[in-house]
Amino acid sequence: MSFYADNGETLPVHFQQSADENGYTISYSTLAPDLFTREFIIDPVPEYVWGKYIGDSLNTEVRGVITDRFGDVCICGMTQSIYTIATAGAYQDTITDSIGDAFLSKYTNTGAMIWSTYFGGPELDVANDVHIDTSFNIVITGTTYSPIGITDSLGHQDTLGGDADAFVARFNESGQLAWATYFGSDSLDVGMKLSMDFDFNIYLSGLTKSDTAIATDSAFQQNLMGKLMDLLPNLIHLESCNGQVIMAEACTMRPQELLLGILPCISPV
Repeated sequence: MSFYADNGETLPVHFQQSADENGYTISYSTLAPDLFTREFIIDPVPEYVWGKYIGDSLNTEVRGVITDRFGDVCICGMTQSIYTIATAGAYQDTITDSIGDAFLSKYTNTGAMIWSTYFGGPELDVANDVHIDTSFNIVITGTTYSPIGITDSLGHQDTLGGDADAFVARFNESGQLAWATYFGSDSLDVGMKLSMDFDFNIYLSGLTKSDTAIATDSAFQQNLMGKLMDLLPNLIHLESCNGQVIMAEACTMRPQELLLGILPCISPV
């Protein structure tokens, strides 16, 4: 929902983006019939700067993107590509699963790749979101089915808890892994969105079916309250230095409602 203000009156305007072989089209509709007779100005005018492909002939999906204060770009997602993903000296330079590994890539503000790495074990791994702190450390979250190849001894949880767990991984500015941890219990757990505060603490939201080992003792909601097969949002607070959990809680919502974003403070990026 967007708004068009005219003579002190706010009129609702619905925008829609569509794509075909000719490119992208942005259209709008409104309940104010005479709005279509007036000049509509988009300011600033969008300007194409640069764009890149990543991946080979196999599937590659970008799930998260963020820029730092210098305009450098980090993306994350899932790939089946064997070639053109990892750069020389990357933390993980080969794919470990044909179903798909997570990946993390960093570009300059002019579109040149700085570095890129796979991240995953022998099963499916997907990165859903990425965030950057003021020291240019990069954190990703997602979902993993891999029992090995994800975590280290520093994190909150070093073994896979259920069929699939959420994960959080922190990389330094050069793309080398600082620490990584599973987060999950006896069922399906999904890491979906990240944010960070000025103390570099990490906030994670996502979904869980697990009914144990999710919420901490002081949490607002300590128990899974939905049906066994419901997917329920959760909010996790982690220390950036080592990935240990400070607070975690489950938040029951209606099945059609998902916690898809969090903003604990002004972005530190």
